Amino acid sequence: MIGHLLWFALIVIDGSRNPVVAHYAPDIVHTPADLNTGVAAVVLPALLLFPLGCALLRRLLVRQGARWPGLLIGTGAIVYTTGGLTLFVTGPHSPIVQILEVGGAVPYPLGFFMISLRRTSIAA
Repeated sequence: MIGHLLWFALIVIDGSRNPVVAHYAPDIVHTPADLNTGVAAVVLPALLLFPLGCALLRRLLVRQGARWPGLLIGTGAIVYTTGGLTLFVTGPHSPIVQILEVGGAVPYPLGFFMISLRRTSIAA
């Protein structure tokens, strides 16, 4: 849960701060130069705890018989996070970043959707 909250904070920081930075200093957006202490205090734990929490959730779901939702959530979150990390290696204009982020962002919510379908069928 903490990983998801930190990830949400990362998205809020990214969405509110980067348009301003891109306007005044476009060369540093999504580079190591863009990290200051306050941003790093949220971003770095989020990049660690979000995929770790999803991997643990994957493990729990697979053990409980929800194999496909667990695999979609856990794998999707790890692939998505890997896309974010490649920003610092390949740069923000690399197509690898978008491929990994989209490749992870599609299965991740699909796993939660599949869980909601299972819950609905169990309750009915």
